[in-house]
Amino acid sequence: MVVYAHGVGRWPGRDRSGLCRGDARRPPSVYSHNGRNQNARSGNKLTLSEHARETPMPRRPDPNRKQELLEQIIEYLLGSSLAGMTFRTLADALGVSTYSLVYHFGTRAELVQEIVRAITGRQQELLDAHPPTTASLESYLEGFASYWQQSQSERNRRLRRLEIEAAMVEALDPESIPIVRTANESYRAAATESLVTLGLGDEDARREAGVMMALVYGMQLDAVLTGETERVNENFALALDQFRARIEAHRAAIAARETTSGSGVSKAAAAR
Repeated sequence: MVVYAHGVGRWPGRDRSGLCRGDARRPPSVYSHNGRNQNARSGNKLTLSEHARETPMPRRPDPNRKQELLEQIIEYLLGSSLAGMTFRTLADALGVSTYSLVYHFGTRAELVQEIVRAITGRQQELLDAHPPTTASLESYLEGFASYWQQSQSERNRRLRRLEIEAAMVEALDPESIPIVRTANESYRAAATESLVTLGLGDEDARREAGVMMALVYGMQLDAVLTGETERVNENFALALDQFRARIEAHRAAIAARETTSGSGVSKAAAAR
């Protein structure tokens, strides 16, 4: 029998506290008799300050830990495939939980973007460490050759393999962020600017920069696929000699045109 005495009677299935028996097993913070939770049960909205006190704030990812994990992931991928990478395979390889990876990197696509940014960033660091100077054509080519030599170390060849793999992913997914393509465009623009500084016209500089970059990328892929670095290095030396010859020919043609133009002006002045 239910006794109604100004709201203090017990409903069937409730204990003396007035809670359902199953409620005792639930977190007391949700069902405690305080003003905030009574408001929630009665349909009233919590104030912003009350909500903030009841809602735990999520921790922000530690940037140092994230960078540490990223370094470990890249080391792992030097001997593995980017295409076959999953949070589970990474977690098993690194000895961490999948939750930790998701917490720091988000989705798999976002993790791949972080990896590709780190790889292309290291390629840029390699270029920065061996910048082709434009004081003379010879010094420019020496800097180019120095960059090539460093790029053919075992580690850098593996990084290039990851970058090539990432480029293929970008090519197949038009909605992906074009990280590798943007980096390549930046390299080509820098090479074009250097050749203009060395005396080439804009169009010739753009064309020669594109040709040399295509040759370099092709030879880097050749080295990744075959591992025949001695043969590939000989091919690069030959390509560099041919590149020098073409640049010298462009400069000679420009000098000849300027000389002819100057002679024409002088003859016209003498005729007047």
